[in-house]
Amino acid sequence: MILLDYGHHFTRLVAASIGLVALEAAVAALAPEFRRPPAGVELEFAAYGALHALTLVSSLPTRIARSRQALFVATAAALSVATAALGLALLHRTAQLGGAVPVLAGAAALGALAYAGAIGGVLGGRCAGRAAALAPPLCAAAAAAVYPLARQVPSGALGLVFALPWWFAFSGALWFAGARRPSATK
Repeated sequence: MILLDYGHHFTRLVAASIGLVALEAAVAALAPEFRRPPAGVELEFAAYGALHALTLVSSLPTRIARSRQALFVATAAALSVATAALGLALLHRTAQLGGAVPVLAGAAALGALAYAGAIGGVLGGRCAGRAAALAPPLCAAAAAAVYPLARQVPSGALGLVFALPWWFAFSGALWFAGARRPSATK
């Protein structure tokens, strides 16, 4: 299991969240006609994946080579783009079926499972057991819970509406799994 300084990690998540919400609000206020380019969704989710990964690697109490940290951040960005693209493709195909919530929840769960694997594969910590078991359903529940808000926010903020709860659900699973282990409390 990867052990983090959870106080630092959650502080950085909150700071990144506040910064992203403020940036989104500033763009909406200063340039209401701004429309993201077609590749904007991919860039947006790459940034979200990279930001969460940065908050994670910057909260590690042990030294991990910078090259492995950079590889993890790049991997997280790529996984975030891939799961967002898969989710959007499936949404377009199932739009007539009214199945948005299961598709979004499934994409969130798949992303959590892949991210847990990346933590283990790239950073070398075993992200198995409780964290890998808890993160997918928590991330799926977070996506399903915020879906009703999706119709209430400007289209430019949709990614943010789904990304931030996912961040906290995944990190909450890591914390719960790590806090429950005897070695994590010493």
